[in-house]
Amino acid sequence: MGGFPLPQDSFTTEELDKFDVIYLKYYEHYNTYEELEDACVKHMLQDGVKLIYTQEIKEMVRERFEDENYIPEPYKE
Repeated sequence: MGGFPLPQDSFTTEELDKFDVIYLKYYEHYNTYEELEDACVKHMLQDGVKLIYTQEIKEMVRERFEDENYIPEPYKE
């Protein structure tokens, strides 16, 4: 009896590697976070990542962006 394929729990190593390349490619070319996020999502969808993973892609962009642009709070005593 055939059925629907089970969704994968997470991105494959290959997809994560592609994301790194895509993110770095667009990070240098866009001035706003929103433009960067849109470009990464669009590119990954064109590369075959399923539409249902759009929110996860956005989350990866946000986490990576925050990590790379982290400005620590001034130390207060």
